[in-house]
Amino acid sequence: MEKIFFILVVLFSKLGFAGIAENLKSPLIIGASVSADFMSDSPGKILASKYTSTGNIKKIAKWGAGSSEILDRIKERHLKNSTSIIGLDFLFWDSVNSSVSEASKNIVTLIAMAKQKNIPVIIGDIPNLLSGQNYRSGINTALRSHCASYSKCKIFGLSQLYAEVTRNKGLTIRGKFVQKDELLPDGLHLSRIASEEIARRLAPLLQ
Repeated sequence: MEKIFFILVVLFSKLGFAGIAENLKSPLIIGASVSADFMSDSPGKILASKYTSTGNIKKIAKWGAGSSEILDRIKERHLKNSTSIIGLDFLFWDSVNSSVSEASKNIVTLIAMAKQKNIPVIIGDIPNLLSGQNYRSGINTALRSHCASYSKCKIFGLSQLYAEVTRNKGLTIRGKFVQKDELLPDGLHLSRIASEEIARRLAPLLQ
């Protein structure tokens, strides 16, 4: 088994994937229902499963949870040996239920956690999915500002992707046009094909 793993590491290195294999060895996935694998495995889990066993994928996620609740659940034992943090919907519910200042503080805290461990942190910005997202724009601005302070902090552009899906009423995936309602069956959560496509687009941020 160790010999097979060594061969895979060498192969990934030659193909330019050594970084992503290392970063996804033991990821910590955090956030709300999408990260909690509602309707489909999360994009982070789908991507990480290509490089590690599911037993090495840690998850702190809860339906409807804002960033403060998730941060309260993260302990040192969760961060120990983690090789990356993926929070695609970490901030989503803050756009409705929190405030820009609270979300901004939580972004700083999460980035500090990653920086202390010297690991990548991927944070999704907030797409315009619901009415009443009064803090969305301000939180996205804060995210861009704070993420720029750490070279291993990357933003996954959910806002831009959702705008493209809305504008075109769908998305072309692997040469096939997929309707918007096939991507977001309930208008909020990802289908399997949508989650797989986001996983594919997530990969370059972890290389």
